[in-house]
Amino acid sequence: MRIISIFEKVEDRLFAVCFESSNRDELDRALDSWRDVEELRRFFNHSREDLSKFDITLKVKDAVKQTWEEAERLYDRLIEFSEKDRLDELFKPLDNRE
Repeated sequence: MRIISIFEKVEDRLFAVCFESSNRDELDRALDSWRDVEELRRFFNHSREDLSKFDITLKVKDAVKQTWEEAERLYDRLIEFSEKDRLDELFKPLDNRE
């Protein structure tokens, strides 16, 4: 397992794990998963019972759309805050002494 800096512009501020079995970090893998409409549809169809506990009126297609849109907003926000060197407004240090 390697820990890598996510953004080159603000190195050593935000990290992701990259497992030895993969060339991609977990942030990229998660975002790709949240952007994959077919994978989301399979997930929400498999988890219909949990989805209905969350919101009884929420349909699978709407859950897919909301997840995809939230993934885009999350990534856009990460980029925006990293470019302005304001990541500390979104995250807290792992160690409170920092």
